[in-house]
Amino acid sequence: MALSPFRASFAQQMNFVNVTGKLGLPATECYNVFQDRKGYIWISTEAGLCRYNGSSLQVFGKSNGLPERGIYAYTEDRHGVLWLVTCRNRILMYQDGQLTEAAVSKQYQKVYPRSLTYSIQEYDEGRLILQNYSNTYIVDVAKQSLQRIYRKGKQHQFFFEKQEDRLIPVNADYSYNRELRLSGLEMIFMNGRRADTTKVFLNPPAYRPNKFLSCRSGGYFFCSFGERLFRFSAGLEVHMMPQKSSIISLYRDKSNGIWVGMKESGVNYYPSGNEPGKYISLLNGFSVSGICEDREGNVWLTTLEKGLWVCKNKRLLSFAGMKGLDRPANMLKTVNGAVLASIDYGTVRVLSGFTERSFDLPFNPSDKIDDMISSGKDQLLVLKGALTYINARFQKSGRPGIQIPYIGNRGKLVQTDSSEYYLLGFSTLHKIHHGKARLLFTLPDKGGDLCLISRDSLLLGCRKGLFSFTRNDTTLHKIPGVDKTVTRIVKASDGAVWVATKEEGLYQFVQNKLKPIGRELGLKTDIFFDIAEDRHGNIWLGSNAGMIRLALPLNKQAVKYFNTTNGLPANEVFRLAADSQYIYVSTVEGISRMPLSDTGNIYPPPVYLSAFKVNGKDLGKPAGKRTLAYNENNIELNFDVLSFDLESQAGLWYRINKGAFVTQKGNILKLDNLEQGDYRLEVYGVTADGTKSARPVILSFIVAPAFWKTWWFLLAVSLLLSTLIYVLLEKRIAQIKRKAEEKSKLSRLISSYKLFALQAQMNPHFIFNSINSIQYFILKQKEQDAYQYLSRFSRLIRKVLEHSDKLSISLGQEISTLKDYITLEQYRFENKFDYELYIDADINTEEVSLPPMLIQPYVENAIWHGLLSLPKGSKGKLWLSFLLEGALLRIVIRDNGIGREKAAQKKNHTHTPVAMELTAKRLQIVHQIWGDATIRVNITDLYDEAQSPAGTQVELFLPLNIQLPEEEIDVGY
Repeated sequence: MALSPFRASFAQQMNFVNVTGKLGLPATECYNVFQDRKGYIWISTEAGLCRYNGSSLQVFGKSNGLPERGIYAYTEDRHGVLWLVTCRNRILMYQDGQLTEAAVSKQYQKVYPRSLTYSIQEYDEGRLILQNYSNTYIVDVAKQSLQRIYRKGKQHQFFFEKQEDRLIPVNADYSYNRELRLSGLEMIFMNGRRADTTKVFLNPPAYRPNKFLSCRSGGYFFCSFGERLFRFSAGLEVHMMPQKSSIISLYRDKSNGIWVGMKESGVNYYPSGNEPGKYISLLNGFSVSGICEDREGNVWLTTLEKGLWVCKNKRLLSFAGMKGLDRPANMLKTVNGAVLASIDYGTVRVLSGFTERSFDLPFNPSDKIDDMISSGKDQLLVLKGALTYINARFQKSGRPGIQIPYIGNRGKLVQTDSSEYYLLGFSTLHKIHHGKARLLFTLPDKGGDLCLISRDSLLLGCRKGLFSFTRNDTTLHKIPGVDKTVTRIVKASDGAVWVATKEEGLYQFVQNKLKPIGRELGLKTDIFFDIAEDRHGNIWLGSNAGMIRLALPLNKQAVKYFNTTNGLPANEVFRLAADSQYIYVSTVEGISRMPLSDTGNIYPPPVYLSAFKVNGKDLGKPAGKRTLAYNENNIELNFDVLSFDLESQAGLWYRINKGAFVTQKGNILKLDNLEQGDYRLEVYGVTADGTKSARPVILSFIVAPAFWKTWWFLLAVSLLLSTLIYVLLEKRIAQIKRKAEEKSKLSRLISSYKLFALQAQMNPHFIFNSINSIQYFILKQKEQDAYQYLSRFSRLIRKVLEHSDKLSISLGQEISTLKDYITLEQYRFENKFDYELYIDADINTEEVSLPPMLIQPYVENAIWHGLLSLPKGSKGKLWLSFLLEGALLRIVIRDNGIGREKAAQKKNHTHTPVAMELTAKRLQIVHQIWGDATIRVNITDLYDEAQSPAGTQVELFLPLNIQLPEEEIDVGY
């Protein structure tokens, strides 16, 4: 057996992918790349400055503030202001989304207009330091002043100002002469007033290096000088690290690794500054002009020839660049702590950290290695149709091989004790004991895997499920629960037995039953190819969804996915193996390795609102709570989720008004046809593997109601409707009132006519009685009395006739008429009675009104039926009183006659008291016309002390003012 030469320590490769076209960069000549504090990636290209947010690229050109396309230097100060220097030494500022030219820019352009600026950095608070190919300058941002830093020395002296994390070249005034070759380059480090000096002996390069780059890693300073990289210790011990060509970029990453970009020679990566001899060479043939490791661990490289490259995981190294490890492995397993891989026929490779050893086996080169186990001092290989012993150097052992009947192109080997093995072939199971093979079972289908789960019990998997048997069994026992292909069975160090299937998920074999652990953990796939356990007890799964790590204790939070998002070259992982430091992975792209401690990307992605669009119009970023009109209810929100997974799109995790959270792919959130209301939107960014932002974007806005739904509009409409209803009601009420009034007027008119009719009936009655009196005087031959009576009667008739067309007259007129009437009655009945009139002093007889001839019937009734019936010799008395009682006029007609009872006995029953009936009807009509309940009549019989009738008293109550609508009545006079 021949041992192949030892591979160089930089034989492994990182998986860099060119993303120039994927991102849509405007040019392939790129000068630099960096990430700002917010998390955006900036790429400087020949065709403009680009900003990448993880989903889209924004290009800055002349249309949006970039005067020249080429940007050669950049920095971000502690206030978040981005400073840029163009290819024409123009100094620009980027702040709040705007590019502007600094005031000091024109001054700087005049200094060395042809000397390009390759570095701009923050010097200290408020000051920047610029380095061009000739000198170093300090810019005072506040004063907008420019000052050159210079320290004059000898031609072979080079001065540096030493800062905490870098070296600033103070002068570049030296030449390559004989003195430099003899005495060496004297490098002087200025630290305040202190100067530390060291010498470096160089073979003068073919050209003068004039771009000095520096950084610090651990306890060392690194400084570029042409094609050389110097490492300076704290004691100024110098270690020179030659590079293939001129250094054009230098970068220290977050793990203190050093990246050295060279012109046309790619980049050299030193994982540790403490071990300058160990490095990885990448992108050979390209000029690596810019280097950046972002917060997620992605490494970005710009090249002058082929644009932008990205490595998703610098810790995941690939052997794909090595012949024989660039294809899927037929065997990948850990034997005695070492990871063995077999890809080529007849070759075994031992993988360990940075090293790889290859052994060509002394067998038929067409034999494919299926499996290998340790067997005492030797190892046992499974070859096509044979088991072969080899020693630790992969040479033939002195022990004879074991020939087995055809087992196919697949074999799995399990050892039960020092002399007994089981070999699973293509469709058979053999038992090997003391060097002899015996066929035990013919399998139901193609064999998959074999595992010893206890001293006497084994599990066997094939394409038709899982089977168990013991060392003494002669038959296989089918285990229910799995009917499809079993790909791998592994017994872990804690005794748990894991079973992987190709279509039915992941199981644990517990108490002779299958437990669907994949479903309990919510794994994203049911297709598994391999299982491996590392020294920490973690279980690693190879699947079509990448590599999955299960940590203990098992729960959904213990599941971690590794796929192309995390740097794997492919998502289908066919084989796995672990040593003390690394997990090794076999995919269609070959074999890769990753540290066991790699946690993947757990950095929470920043999320920012980039556009607030309403009905398609961008309103800009809201400064506070925004109020939108009722028809501004179609909202599109664009977010920048700064996660740079170039395979899968980041998403959003949001909720509205403290509702349930909703997850969506993409960074555009559309809210259409929003109802009116107050909205509070809480939005997180989510990476492809489910890591969400540490802080959300919170937006508050109001969609105002339509004006016809606003309180003031509803109030106005309510008021308008109320007013309209009020007007209509008032109009209706007025109509009803008018109709009622017309009806009432008509009713009053009818009643008035009735009243006139009654008055007309009463007046003839009165006149008839008076004429009877006149006739009585004539018959008694009292002509003189008749003439006097007639004279008085005519005056009374005149008054009655004057009042006959009126519904009301004054109380004074009524009293005057009553006086004339009573006088006539006294004259007629020869003064058989006297009368007494009393008027309350508070009564104004001219202001009080009442219907005419209303009192006369009561007076007439008192005279005729009360006083005239008194016995002869008795003097009658009539009292007529007008009294004021509150708002009423109380009229009292009292006589000392015989009383109503005796008067009724003397009455002629055929006689009808017409006047009294007419008066009662008149009062009733008056009450109907005026609707006044105070109009009433009380009649009281009077008695003396002996309870003998002593007269009658009539009380008539009337309102003080009865305004009768005389103008509405036409009586025809």
